[in-house]
Amino acid sequence: MLTFVSMTMWRIPVRQWLVRLFPTDNVVPTAAVMEAMQTRTSPANPESLAAAFRQGRRILPQKQAVLASLLRFGFVATQDGGRTYALRRAA
Repeated sequence: MLTFVSMTMWRIPVRQWLVRLFPTDNVVPTAAVMEAMQTRTSPANPESLAAAFRQGRRILPQKQAVLASLLRFGFVATQDGGRTYALRRAA
């Protein structure tokens, strides 16, 4: 059951209102991906990370590009050839 929140004249479903937008500038998307991965306990695939944002599959190419750059810099690791990624944690 969805409840509704009245915001001025618009009625928006709470579930949609709570999902955040994926940032569009140059630096913040990397931080958003790292934050989304930090809350997960198991490796995540790009599709599940994209689903955490309001734009959904439209931002999948941006998510894949961010994950590829994080992999090159060594912030994330993959065990299955790039299907899933896990944030590297310091010991």
